[in-house]
Amino acid sequence: MDNPDVIDASDIILADIYPFYQGISISNAVCELSASYQQLVHKGGGKQVIIAETGWPDAGEPIGLAIPSLANADRYFSEFTSWARAGQIPFFYFEAFDEPWKSKTDSRGGHFGIWNSDTSL
Repeated sequence: MDNPDVIDASDIILADIYPFYQGISISNAVCELSASYQQLVHKGGGKQVIIAETGWPDAGEPIGLAIPSLANADRYFSEFTSWARAGQIPFFYFEAFDEPWKSKTDSRGGHFGIWNSDTSL
């Protein structure tokens, strides 16, 4: 949004949208994501907008009202995918497996996986 020249020069817009990192409560997360997505659609002037990354961590330190937990990660996944499918919005969900090495620099970074790094839920 801060670089309209990049949007103008692009054929397709891929956006990483993380309500968690904005400190948004889980109860408002998908609504906030939807608003951000709609802003990009408007700015894109008819270009396809794909959500390239989104997710919610199941562990780590909170940010504002955004609390990492298994229950919140499950809720976000369910609400987000329902919203995206209902609107036929293309997306990539971040991510399939936890990446524990990321937790060395960010307590949340290694905990975005749907599965643990050993493939357990």
